[in-house]
Amino acid sequence: MEQIKTNAIVLQKIQIKDFKFILKLYTHTYGLLSANVELNHFIPSAYLQPPNICDVLILKNKYGKFIIKDIKPTFIYKELYADFRKNIIAQLIVEILIKSMRDELIDKKMFHFIQQSFIQLDGLTTEKLNFFHIHFLKQYIQITGFMPLNNYDAYNIYFDLKDGKFIPHPHPLSLNKENSELICKVFFHEIEDTQDLPVLNITHHLLDYIKCHLGIQHIQTLTLLKEAIMEFNL
Repeated sequence: MEQIKTNAIVLQKIQIKDFKFILKLYTHTYGLLSANVELNHFIPSAYLQPPNICDVLILKNKYGKFIIKDIKPTFIYKELYADFRKNIIAQLIVEILIKSMRDELIDKKMFHFIQQSFIQLDGLTTEKLNFFHIHFLKQYIQITGFMPLNNYDAYNIYFDLKDGKFIPHPHPLSLNKENSELICKVFFHEIEDTQDLPVLNITHHLLDYIKCHLGIQHIQTLTLLKEAIMEFNL
């Protein structure tokens, strides 16, 4: 059997039997892969929770099936699981990654960005949470190669979600003038965490843009994020 040792981020845990699971992992050296794992004295359930950052030892059998033989967290979250707001943001990020990543993607820069994003989220103070997911979405769009064209001016005042540029005349997949100016600020200007900007509105527009370019149909955790924004003024 081929033996694989790599750093990985747990994105999804699917139970198939009482103590057996399939983990979807985003790995540092092999990209996205799914591997079987069985709970035992050395592999407790807590190690398998998304979005744990772990070192994993994986065996690949002759049929191409991945089996986890060992998994150990390399970073212990202090607040991400316990803090409702941070947990919802983490779930949003995980859902976007699962639905937009392709198995063949091996990108060490991307891995480092995602890993550091979860670590940073865990350590953020409450006042810094407001725009964290917006900063993440903007950077994710940039890293995946879908950054829009910076051509906003007095003539091109409508943002085209499909073509990723500003256009002179609106159509069904473009934003209105006000929201186009807003999305221009988000993409091409520095946003201070203390700015009074419509967080939910910006979130919707960024997710609509991601849906157009990364093949995502529906974001289930958006409903939970809305609740967090309204309840905690996130």
